[in-house]
Amino acid sequence: MSGDSVDIQLSELQLLVRAFVKSSYKPHEENGSQEFNPVQKCTALMKCDYNVIEIPNLAGELCSHYPSKLIIPESELRPEANDNFSDMLRARTRAYNLQRLKETIPRARYARCRSRFPVPVLLYKGKLISRAATISGGPEIYGRSSLDYLLYGYPTETATDDVDALEAKEALIADAMQEEPESESVPRSATTDWQLCDRVRQQDIRLLKSLDAETIIDFMVEKKKVKFGVNVTSSEKVDKERRYDVFKIVSLPYPGCEFFRDFRDNNFNGEGLIFDWNQSYVDASIHVPDDQIIMQLPIEWDQYKLWDLVTITQNYLKLVLKYIQDGTSGMLIHCISGWDRTPLFVSLVRLSLWADGLIHQSLNPLQMLYFTIAYDWYLFGHKLPDRLKKGEDIFFFCFYFLKYIAHSDFSLLDERVRSKGSNGGSTTALWPETDSRLDNLLETESRGSTFSLNSISSYKSNNEECINGNNHFQWTTVSMEGSIVQLGSPPHSPNNSNASIRDSAYSPPYKSRTSPVSVPASNVMQRQHQDSSSSASVGSWQMISGTGSVRSVGSDFSGTTNPNANHNDSTATLKPYGMQTSNELTRMRAEKFEKIRQTFNTYYCTEVPHFKNGQYGKGMFEKVIDKIY
Repeated sequence: MSGDSVDIQLSELQLLVRAFVKSSYKPHEENGSQEFNPVQKCTALMKCDYNVIEIPNLAGELCSHYPSKLIIPESELRPEANDNFSDMLRARTRAYNLQRLKETIPRARYARCRSRFPVPVLLYKGKLISRAATISGGPEIYGRSSLDYLLYGYPTETATDDVDALEAKEALIADAMQEEPESESVPRSATTDWQLCDRVRQQDIRLLKSLDAETIIDFMVEKKKVKFGVNVTSSEKVDKERRYDVFKIVSLPYPGCEFFRDFRDNNFNGEGLIFDWNQSYVDASIHVPDDQIIMQLPIEWDQYKLWDLVTITQNYLKLVLKYIQDGTSGMLIHCISGWDRTPLFVSLVRLSLWADGLIHQSLNPLQMLYFTIAYDWYLFGHKLPDRLKKGEDIFFFCFYFLKYIAHSDFSLLDERVRSKGSNGGSTTALWPETDSRLDNLLETESRGSTFSLNSISSYKSNNEECINGNNHFQWTTVSMEGSIVQLGSPPHSPNNSNASIRDSAYSPPYKSRTSPVSVPASNVMQRQHQDSSSSASVGSWQMISGTGSVRSVGSDFSGTTNPNANHNDSTATLKPYGMQTSNELTRMRAEKFEKIRQTFNTYYCTEVPHFKNGQYGKGMFEKVIDKIY
């Protein structure tokens, strides 16, 4: 199945955003109408590129905050041609384990907060990336298991014969792969005061093992979540029995959704916004393993408390992507409940890999936007109405942040691709010339911008100035190989009090491999002027072929009317490895992200109502809507 066979209309995206703003998703209340059926749409979109396993959760019997049908990617429809025997055997083992999830999940679900057990949501080169909540505390395990036994008839204990049979099967598979059986690799506590707690956590570990998870990314700022003086949740990093020591636990404290009220109050600007790490409930510290993967990232991790919201998100995303790229197995990502910070990073990972052309290769920007909103956020229980009421705009921040990861430094393509023409730092927002309408308004309103928002379907950028107020000076560089010439430089983000910290947080040295040459600009600018009459122009970014002819590489960003009018546009394809320069890669990612963000901002602004408690009324969003119409 190709992406063209699954039609996503702008009206369907609008219905999705409208439903999301009005109420949170509940699987038992799903109507499944023909006009609005996000589960069916997401299943079809996933099947465009993957063989999937579907696990029913119709009445929320597995988890009341998960989709009515879990869509698990089992394998790619178009596997890589260079897979060796070991990869094939691993794929067979993964398929066997995934087929057993229906019997594994009910035994393990109590181990996680709100029964939000690990679910694979992304497949990259045979490695599953899963999402979940943190592990439950003892009171929740006992309470929820007893309640579910009354409601659904799930037993609190598993028959010994079933466990023995399961371990025997695992031993056969492990023997085929010449590995140690799982039952020997999972440490078991000899004595414990919480026997049920021990048992369900062992089942949780067994589930993680079946998903081939090697790394656990924990975004909690607490060691344990405490409410009313009671530990309501725990985390793998403080498990007393050290059951989770068989995994590589990476603790990355990241502000919760409450902090994103400050993001909203800061004029929807994450730059210079630093979390208060001295609050009493914050007791978790950053912990990154001292391994070869971390050593490849020149980031001073002990400085994380000095990073603003943009920098901490960038650096954490770099780490997650690096482990996905260089790790040998899968990964679990979680926060506390798994419906705020978890979908933020899952979405950013998914969109970044898609922008590289590494996953969801059949999906165009509109399809990808629909899938990300529906599956990563809506269907997995993000409480958008409550977050909007409180002004906690973490959902909006996800798409706002895309402009900060356009740089090739966030790409997982071959290092040879990114090394050509790379200019180092990536902490600034890299946008060809114009940002989305909402960003233009928010960032320029204070200085009296003349930017026009008279129409949704047409808008023009000011070729004299980018959204951050920096002029574009034409310059040209020729690679040492003599095949590529680049005109124009990406804009720089405005300076702020945290800029020097962000620059030092990740700033590899730049080694110049190009030389400037003089190129007449009159014809180029004339062509830009003609192009801008129908769409927002990328500006002065031009390419010169090996024969010396100038050709434009600007992309049409006017796609709010139909951002997917051409499914086979240049943003959907990649040059072969070794032919993609860093500048080309950055431009390609920026084009894709711009289409995503432009469409998202249009429908988000029109569907978000005026909340009294959220203080949106006659405030920022009303100004946005007034200027659009």
